[in-house]
Amino acid sequence: MGKRNQQRRAEKRRQRQRQGRSGSGSSSRIAGGWARPPSVEEALEAAVEANWHEDPGLEMVLAFLGDMATVPGGARVGVVVSGRLQRAVRGCWARGWQPADLAGVVGRKLGAAHRGLCIEVIAAEAGAYVGVAVAPDPGWLSQLDELGASGSAGTPFQAGGRLDVSGPLLRRSVELIGMLEHAPALPQLGPSPSEWGCTPRRSSGGCSSPQEARLLARVRALLTKAESTHFPEEAEALTAKAQELMARHAIDRAAVEGGGQPTVEGRRLRVEDPYAQAKAILLQTVAEANRCRSVWSQDMGFCTVFGAPDELRITDLLYTSLLTQATTAMVAAGSRGRQARLPSFRNSFVVAFAHRVGERLRQAVGAEVDAGTARHGKRLLPVLARRVQAVDEAVDAAFPGMTERVLRTSNGFGWAAGRAAADLADLAVGERLGKPA
Repeated sequence: MGKRNQQRRAEKRRQRQRQGRSGSGSSSRIAGGWARPPSVEEALEAAVEANWHEDPGLEMVLAFLGDMATVPGGARVGVVVSGRLQRAVRGCWARGWQPADLAGVVGRKLGAAHRGLCIEVIAAEAGAYVGVAVAPDPGWLSQLDELGASGSAGTPFQAGGRLDVSGPLLRRSVELIGMLEHAPALPQLGPSPSEWGCTPRRSSGGCSSPQEARLLARVRALLTKAESTHFPEEAEALTAKAQELMARHAIDRAAVEGGGQPTVEGRRLRVEDPYAQAKAILLQTVAEANRCRSVWSQDMGFCTVFGAPDELRITDLLYTSLLTQATTAMVAAGSRGRQARLPSFRNSFVVAFAHRVGERLRQAVGAEVDAGTARHGKRLLPVLARRVQAVDEAVDAAFPGMTERVLRTSNGFGWAAGRAAADLADLAVGERLGKPA
């Protein structure tokens, strides 16, 4: 459980204690019973409220709902619970959440079992629009595919006809409803399913053409080989070739767009513990080198990255690959002795790796722009500058109250080892950008 979540729960306990001394609060209302037999909806509402406020009366309400599920017509309990779960998911879409965000945060805060239930609900809810919508967002559909939630004819409670009151499913459902209904609003990164009946305002991550899809597949294959090889020189060459292909594509596309209004998209990338802040710095470094910007939401466990669509994809792919390479190098360094396995060493290692990669990326970017200018003329530079300005405006609009944090390191051994590992992840592509693939 995160520190902020622990603080929130502690404050709720203090509030319940104050309510108990004053003779009020939801606990006393539940313990007093209802004036008449409640409906399934009323009992479920009481359970959700009791769970959210950590009311001990929750056990009584859950038992009551379980009893309701065993009598004739008890299958309605599952229908009502499932319906409320799906409404809660739709409410999250309206507040800017996307499928991968929701599954990731639920798993982070509630655990794997709740994440599995959340994916089942997302799949059931997706059945209303997958294959039916006029203008679906390809990025959204891709997230559903990755989660295995592309649409389901049933609900989590219809397989057996009745709610399984013998297991923890009812409690898990109540806990999930509470979290979903209290999820905060996030910046809107793309059209939600309710907007798919019209032309999408912007995509949230899909490829714009079959040619780009083939390019991305080739880049992924190169980076996969770079991550798996045991030879640093080969990893350098493969990573550099992947960067070369995507950077050339981005520069050529920017030149074609010319004076048009730059398109800025956003996507959220998971940044998990351990060493989440150090990993966020690595992502920020890669993003800035590719004219993108990254904002870390620590409590949510993700970074929101804004940029032009092609440069955003470069950032995503390159960060994922470099993180794998950094992790592999860090684990290998751990075999050198006990100090190399200390948390301070590993944190310093990742931060130093990020800083050194940033230095090398900035060198590479200068060479890329020079090569692009040679191909397209000086008209390219104003286009790139407008892209950067558009990204800054998008970040300021989405996160008006953003603050910057400084991460300090304390292990010089880890810092030196991280920089050395980053030297092996050579990204300088230089003159190769101007050569045919």
